Amino acid sequence: MLRLPRALFLLACAALPGCSDPPPTARGGRAALPPRRVALVRARSAELPRMLALDGTLRADEVSTLGAVVSGRLKEMPVDLGTRIDAGATLAQLDPGPFQLRLAQARAAVSEARSILGLPLEGEDDQVDVEATSLVRQTRAMLQEAQANLERMRSSFDQGLIGASEYEPALAQAEVAAGKHEDALETMRTRLATLVRRRAELGVAERELRETTIVAPFGGSVLARLAAPGQYLTAGTPVVELVKTDPLRLVLEIPERESALVAVGQIVRFETEDASGEHTGRVVRLAPGLREASRTLRLEAEVSNTEHRLRPGAFVRARLELASEACVLVPASAVRRFAGVEKVAVSRDGKAQLLVVRSGRSLGDELEIRSGLDANAELVREIGDLVEGQPLELER
Repeated sequence: MLRLPRALFLLACAALPGCSDPPPTARGGRAALPPRRVALVRARSAELPRMLALDGTLRADEVSTLGAVVSGRLKEMPVDLGTRIDAGATLAQLDPGPFQLRLAQARAAVSEARSILGLPLEGEDDQVDVEATSLVRQTRAMLQEAQANLERMRSSFDQGLIGASEYEPALAQAEVAAGKHEDALETMRTRLATLVRRRAELGVAERELRETTIVAPFGGSVLARLAAPGQYLTAGTPVVELVKTDPLRLVLEIPERESALVAVGQIVRFETEDASGEHTGRVVRLAPGLREASRTLRLEAEVSNTEHRLRPGAFVRARLELASEACVLVPASAVRRFAGVEKVAVSRDGKAQLLVVRSGRSLGDELEIRSGLDANAELVREIGDLVEGQPLELER
């Protein structure tokens, strides 16, 4: 075997990669990091409303199932699912024919009762002086005549001019006249009571005729149509379900620990699952107490829905603005997120030092820092891909 000279062997090893000593920048296991030119910015403190994140539900301001008040056949129904209507609009119409006949009958009965009392057939004034009616005046005159005759007979009887056989018929005649007068008074009172009853029956007939038309008690939209034309409806049969969608009620459950911070008038911001953007509402109602099962306080916020983009029953993610609190704000570009960890970079002895922080709300170009960084601390404006210990060249 040939043996190479020792000097030639050492020269060959020096030429091979990996055989020479590592360069000074590589000692310690990795290449030296190049310096990064950066600008520093100071974190600022600000007073911002405290936000409470909650899940909630949008509910209609009013929901009503309207039905027939009187029994009858449904003649027409001009609305259907989703129809938007104003307050007072017709939702359904029962056949008014039978009710119109009952109304005419009731009016005739009133006219008859007025005629018996000596009043004009038409009119609304049913006041009657019973003593002034013809029947009572007639019986009163007969009573006065019988009483006058009785007084004359009593005087003659007391003087002995006539006997009992002549006095007693006059006494009986006066008693009969008094009875007839009382009967006349009772008759007229009965007739007056009959007029009052007929007038009430007329009012019922008028109301029943009006109730053949089912109208909307408030403006809204038809949620369900529960009957069809031609169907015979008994009193109480559901006909249509109406929902009021402007405004809406946003219902939220507040945990007990935050319930003392909630007040009427606070602003609620929320988003729905259909990604229709951010909406706002205002707290208008608070429950008087906590729910024992969940230890939560129910509140209702009023949400304007004039464009009808929001729908009752929708799930929402809401943020309730509570009292203001001090917070730390930094540029959004100063925070880097990776694998669920958020970091910012500060300058320590001319090198980058990465700090783990926890962010909060995003406010346009700024980000709230909830922990990990003090107010007024200086940090790198653009963190980019800075690594721990990388040299920094500060812009002036």
